[in-house]
Amino acid sequence: DDQGNRRLPLSTNARPSNKPEAFFAASNRETAAKLLRNRPYLRAFALEQFEDSTWSPLAISAEALNAEPNGWITIPQPSGRPGPVLQGVVTLPAHPGGKDVFTALQGATRAKLSQLRRVAPGILRLNPLRDPERGYTYDASSKTVTFNSLIETGVLQSFVVPKESAPHLTKLPEDEELRQALFDIVVKTQGPIEARLLAIRRYLRTNYKYSLKIENANQRDPVLNFLLHEKRGHCEFFATVRALLCRALNIPARVPYGVSAGRAFHAPKPSMFPAPVAPPPPD
Repeated sequence: DDQGNRRLPLSTNARPSNKPEAFFAASNRETAAKLLRNRPYLRAFALEQFEDSTWSPLAISAEALNAEPNGWITIPQPSGRPGPVLQGVVTLPAHPGGKDVFTALQGATRAKLSQLRRVAPGILRLNPLRDPERGYTYDASSKTVTFNSLIETGVLQSFVVPKESAPHLTKLPEDEELRQALFDIVVKTQGPIEARLLAIRRYLRTNYKYSLKIENANQRDPVLNFLLHEKRGHCEFFATVRALLCRALNIPARVPYGVSAGRAFHAPKPSMFPAPVAPPPPD
């Protein structure tokens, strides 16, 4: 909505979109090779608060991030963030209203823009364009990580369980039935954090189905309907449940939104990213 809240739908009967939403052109061979080996994902924003089946941004005072003399903006990331540096050019359409969000490969560290506006944790806005029909085109660098890469490099524990985190990132919903459903899943996991997260991933892949159609004939709470009844839903449901299960393990988590399922073209054409989605893994 106008306040940035995203409520999970009670029911859906959507169709996948083939309309391109964004393009990304790799700036070097290393970036292109990484993207061809892994499913590329352009992250647009993240929401941190969850209650009553709704993700919402954390209210803060807006902050301007201005370019340095070299023309690049430094985007703060946690110190010691792992991951290869991926570089490329992002092309986005401009939407009416001038509230476009900065979008780049997950883990953006720099952008060649004059200014960005940080309006909430996980949300950077682009300045409105004088000619919106031309859209946005800008260079961006990212340090992108995946769950598998964190395991392979042996840094998963320190990455997902930081020394300090905001209390709302581990807060569970007030609904007692939903809390119990989450604990009933995590109690089945054993061992160190890595083993427990792998067990949760296996559990969701085994017991739940991706679907754009949700009936929810009894109009139940959307998350409870997904967890206990229909056991099917689209990516936003998987992302929500994974984030809440992480929180049930006292792991700080939020849900990112963006565009995924990219299609690669040979140079000089860029990768194409169709319909907006929330990816399965939480931030």
